[in-house]
Amino acid sequence: MAHTGLDLKLQRTAARVQQNELAARMGRSRATVNRYEGLAVVPDGVAYAYLRALGISRDSRDSVDPAPGEAVA
Repeated sequence: MAHTGLDLKLQRTAARVQQNELAARMGRSRATVNRYEGLAVVPDGVAYAYLRALGISRDSRDSVDPAPGEAVA
């Protein structure tokens, strides 16, 4: 499924996660996350990593460990 950078940014904003926090979860710089969010079409691998870092999975077999200090539902 194709994602736009704006789609990803809206997901991040809805999850109340800041760019620098997401960048740390992804192991990337804040500038790189900002660049992803500015893309018209985000490559599937990047979108998948971005959404996994947010804790949003497209595949029910994926499990995402919560970030340190986050509550587990």
